[in-house]
Amino acid sequence: MTNATPLSPDRARLQMHRERAVPDQAAQFLADGFVAHVGIADAEGSAVIPMTYHYDIEAPATLYLHGAHHSRLMQTVASGQRVCVTVTITDGLVYSKTALHHSLNYRSVVAFCRASADQPSLEQSRTLLQAMIARYWGGRAVGAVPTAPATTIRPFRGPPE
Repeated sequence: MTNATPLSPDRARLQMHRERAVPDQAAQFLADGFVAHVGIADAEGSAVIPMTYHYDIEAPATLYLHGAHHSRLMQTVASGQRVCVTVTITDGLVYSKTALHHSLNYRSVVAFCRASADQPSLEQSRTLLQAMIARYWGGRAVGAVPTAPATTIRPFRGPPE
């Protein structure tokens, strides 16, 4: 765990169309999504990388990312730096009489968070990897032992610890 200056509450507050917010459905959006876009900023600059992930509604405070432990993104996440995780589900394209007013119907969750210092054991990692594989490819089993534990991400629910 790290001690950090709390993020401004305004950063996590919906600014436009607040009437569309449904925070009580965020867990379901995370469970239904397929790709998490993870934003980082380090000495090399900013980057947003799409990643597969695992989310379990029964453990709503944790999101697991799947990636190579030696990648720039995973190294930044593991260092405890703040990251932004966004999951978007596209529901439909909106056609308009004028191209200027075409739109997109979507649901999304934006979480400001940092990785947990507590990592799953190798056995927990195997279980998580199996659940992730089943989520994307139902009926398929893990064919290899993970070489490194998954990185745990805690969704931002208030000031970081």
